[in-house]
Amino acid sequence: MCKQVLSYYKRISLPYQSDYSTILSYSSPFLEQLDVDNLLNLEFTPSLEETQILIAKNYKIRRNLLIKFQKDDIDETLVLNPKLQEKFLNMVALLCLSRNYLTPLR
Repeated sequence: MCKQVLSYYKRISLPYQSDYSTILSYSSPFLEQLDVDNLLNLEFTPSLEETQILIAKNYKIRRNLLIKFQKDDIDETLVLNPKLQEKFLNMVALLCLSRNYLTPLR
């Protein structure tokens, strides 16, 4: 199958595409039946808003350790910390580290 796809790409000339769904749809007729746009959705789930609702309604774990990395552009601990503190007074610890999530904690 892989050899067939590669030979197919060699035969056709695809323009540069930043949209992977278009490229994947060329790969196989089977892929056209899939919801490729949805499969390639790389957003985190649940969203921050959904997480806050889940914490307010269903979250029952009282002791929590939140780790905030200084070099993390997607960090949400500063938003989640007050929500958890509100629900579990004095049971939530926030640890700030000067690394990022790829750096080992050793």
